[in-house]
Amino acid sequence: MFVKILSVLNLFKDPTEGDRLAWQTLFERYGQPHIIAQYCEQHLKRAPEVQSHDPESLTNLSVLMDKCFTPMQGIGRVSSVDSIEVMLTVHKKLSVSCRKNGS
Repeated sequence: MFVKILSVLNLFKDPTEGDRLAWQTLFERYGQPHIIAQYCEQHLKRAPEVQSHDPESLTNLSVLMDKCFTPMQGIGRVSSVDSIEVMLTVHKKLSVSCRKNGS
């Protein structure tokens, strides 16, 4: 189910028609905003660790965060993925050098 939610979240890249289609699809398939928010939270927590020598992994984490935060803003559920718990989990996925340098 969560893989299907992620594919629908990709529709949010077009801020007009994509938003409408994505929300329509998510609500038709899953109905409840908390299910979508829960998926995003779990997906961020399970993201792979970012190594300082691998800029692609940092880009992938950034894209994942964008995919999760953008739709949550649309339904007022940002707090689900912007919690201290989720942000600390994501922060710990960064290499020590990334955390120190802010890069």
